[in-house]
Amino acid sequence: RWKSMSDSEKKRFNDIADSQRKRYKEELAVYQQEQLVKQQQQDPPTSSILMPTPTTQYFIEPTQQHTLVNIQKKPAKKRDRKQKDPHAPKKPLSAYFLFCADERPKVHSSQGGKSFISF
Repeated sequence: RWKSMSDSEKKRFNDIADSQRKRYKEELAVYQQEQLVKQQQQDPPTSSILMPTPTTQYFIEPTQQHTLVNIQKKPAKKRDRKQKDPHAPKKPLSAYFLFCADERPKVHSSQGGKSFISF
């Protein structure tokens, strides 16, 4: 049904989505500012000394025999997920999801209260 709706019918949902998007941007700016202040209070300034990376030595033979070359190893990366902050503002719903939330009770009642899995 969303595809067949005209732009004027979708306008209601688009307006709500736009207002939620603006509200989210404002809340996110406030949240990021608060997080920056918290981080500055918790972390004392560190010196700017860079940590050396481990190196491996190899011999290159084709043109220069027994020349020692240092090649830096990349540190092993662990792909840890960042913990989601429960106090962070939630992203706003799109116009389509707002439409779905509006239509879901209508479809549910028209199907006689059946679960969505059954149809």
